[in-house]
Amino acid sequence: MKKTISLILCITLTASLMATAAFAQGGLSYFQKTLTYTDGKFTDVASSEWYSVNVKAAYEYGLMNGVSSNSFEAASNVKLCEVVALAARLRSIYLTGSTNFATTTPWYQTYVDYAVANEIIASGKYKDYNAYATRYQFAEILAAALPSAALAEINSINIGDIPDVTLDGSYLGIYKLYSAGILTGETAAGNFNPSKNIIRGEVAAIVTRMANEDLRVKFTIQKAGTSAGAQLLTTVGAARDEVQLALKYYNEAYSDVSSSNFVGAAASMNKAISCAQVAAQYMKSAADTCKANSMYSGSYDAIFGSYQKCLTAISAISPIVSASYSLTADWNSSRALLTDCSNAMQSAYITIRDLG
Repeated sequence: MKKTISLILCITLTASLMATAAFAQGGLSYFQKTLTYTDGKFTDVASSEWYSVNVKAAYEYGLMNGVSSNSFEAASNVKLCEVVALAARLRSIYLTGSTNFATTTPWYQTYVDYAVANEIIASGKYKDYNAYATRYQFAEILAAALPSAALAEINSINIGDIPDVTLDGSYLGIYKLYSAGILTGETAAGNFNPSKNIIRGEVAAIVTRMANEDLRVKFTIQKAGTSAGAQLLTTVGAARDEVQLALKYYNEAYSDVSSSNFVGAAASMNKAISCAQVAAQYMKSAADTCKANSMYSGSYDAIFGSYQKCLTAISAISPIVSASYSLTADWNSSRALLTDCSNAMQSAYITIRDLG
């Protein structure tokens, strides 16, 4: 079996290297925030929801919109035609920085034609594009939207580690997205639940992680016999490290503004926000683990509180960005919130460590 998997990976790597030339002119730098998301734009996306930061980013990158001007419907299923259109837009932006697609009937035919021409999907693979997409189908299509060079491995995920993804189908795309920190699984054990329908909140998280490497998540799969405490400690520690990085970039942004380097300030602030968003995702995952494990249930409130503090800090940064990083903006309150968040995560880390 190992020889078979090695051979498959070898063939895949060769194909990936051959495809790299076709992507030579592309780059993740083409993904730019061109729209402004104001708090409360989508009335059904509460800031306490784990996907709220991703919905905001997906809108700002022009990758997703609401189902109406003020509604996102994060729990709604996604159709195959919508998935193909999203994959086509990702590929087009990566290659050219734009999405210029012809108007066709049905509306999605232009995206299907592009996806087939660019080998994102095979011709005739799907019979009903209005059917709801499963998580398996979504991952298979999205993994083919960007080249391997844009999906660098940040997690060590071995073939066979994902417990509910069989090795007799097109599983390599799922492993690629796990390794890149774009998919994280729905449980600490890494379960993917491939047959479930994909929903819009999950889509927002996945596509923004594809567009922005800073949003990708480092994690390990908790295999049988691995301590839940060890996994939880790793997650909270990672969150603490990310929010400390956010503080570092935040202070760099302030220094840049002080020296009238507004371009540098914008770059540093974007990094600060991205790090804080990743920290929030880690803490939400840690809170879910505590809720499901009686041994650590006593830490749930503190960890969930840290998650909410992270979201509050991110929201507090928005006025500074809106004010074009002016020194007259209230930099101190956001800094204090990030510091408070970092201290709360460190406290949670110590508590979990001492529980063993």
